[in-house]
Amino acid sequence: MAFRKNAGSASKRAADIFKAATESAREGSKKPSILLKLFRGEIKLLITFWTFCISLPLLGNIIFTQLVFPHLDAASSVGTSSMLLWGLLMMVYGIIASIGLWRSSGRYAGPRMWAILSKVFAVLGIGASVAYALMWYGSWMILVNA
Repeated sequence: MAFRKNAGSASKRAADIFKAATESAREGSKKPSILLKLFRGEIKLLITFWTFCISLPLLGNIIFTQLVFPHLDAASSVGTSSMLLWGLLMMVYGIIASIGLWRSSGRYAGPRMWAILSKVFAVLGIGASVAYALMWYGSWMILVNA
């Protein structure tokens, strides 16, 4: 009988530990990623515009075109994949950043002119992202067929 009581309390303790661990894991997973915050427009307009729409894409493009692109062979599968994935990645990121900029401008409490201009930039950003991806695809076609 004493064994059953201890077994019951041990299993209850194990259940409590498991419950606490799963609740802790759920709380940790509830914290949205920076990309999700960007997409939702939860980041301030100034930071969204200058960091996520201007600086990061510019820095990524400089790094890729100056450090990676010169070493790629367009005829190889690695070169082809890298070029096409880079264009696709930048297009998807640009669309996410532009949508985040649009949403962030809707929450902006400052002068209305900045919110309107950022929405114009968001629309242009989506178009530029698609054009950038098409430019990489066109560059790849030229290199492969040359």
